[in-house]
Amino acid sequence: MKLIIASTLMICLSLAATAQCTSTLVVHNYASLPVKVYVDGQTGHNPPTAGVTVNGLTPGQHQLKVIAIYTDEYGERRKRSLFSGNIRVRSGYYMEGTVDENHGLSMHETKQQCDGDDQQTYPVPNTSAPNNYNNDYASSNGQRNESQDYNVNPNDANANQRNTYAATPADNIPPHISDAEFDQLKAAINTPKYETKKMDTLKTLVTPYQFTTAQVGVLMSLFAFESNKLDVAKLLYNSCVDKKNYGTLASNFNFDARKEDFRKFMQGK
Repeated sequence: MKLIIASTLMICLSLAATAQCTSTLVVHNYASLPVKVYVDGQTGHNPPTAGVTVNGLTPGQHQLKVIAIYTDEYGERRKRSLFSGNIRVRSGYYMEGTVDENHGLSMHETKQQCDGDDQQTYPVPNTSAPNNYNNDYASSNGQRNESQDYNVNPNDANANQRNTYAATPADNIPPHISDAEFDQLKAAINTPKYETKKMDTLKTLVTPYQFTTAQVGVLMSLFAFESNKLDVAKLLYNSCVDKKNYGTLASNFNFDARKEDFRKFMQGK
């Protein structure tokens, strides 16, 4: 009997471990300064870069520090803290964090496929971060407290889907780009490594098409920088076939300043 109980316990522990997929965090900063990223006090061996990728983060609360390391106008090497706070990592997510020194951390999360996870998988945008992070350190203290240091509610299970698909168009909307063509368009926009190139590609390819508000929200989600998200929303307004839903795209922005910029744009329409 003891052997059966022990075997059952081992199986349960194995299944629990399988369900806890690790996550990936990509850190950018609006100033495009070279940075070092510290998670739970440890950092990788890559040199400071404007974008850093941290692989293998385990679920739970982690301490995140982003330190800019750069040379000033006098040739002196400088360090400056851009962000310090706690982040909550959920199992099996691709997380893009953009640091604004004055406003904190904006986080965009995308669900990834996980072994034993039958939840819907959302499109994963490419990262512009050029270097991978050495992340053998990743560990969790198991806490589930909501972080006050960045503008994402970690207890909102629907936040990712709402931010990626900002509006659900009504039935009988006017003709717009087909799903197949839209998938090809997304792939083409997402191919370049850097956001400036992505934006150039988008501007070149979208001209012939009409879009729903939901499709515009998906295209916005391909960009990590909120200034680029705003540019996409402005660019595609005249190509949207259900403009009555367009105001809901405000939920795609994490910073209040960007939401206000978008509202002002909508007020002028």
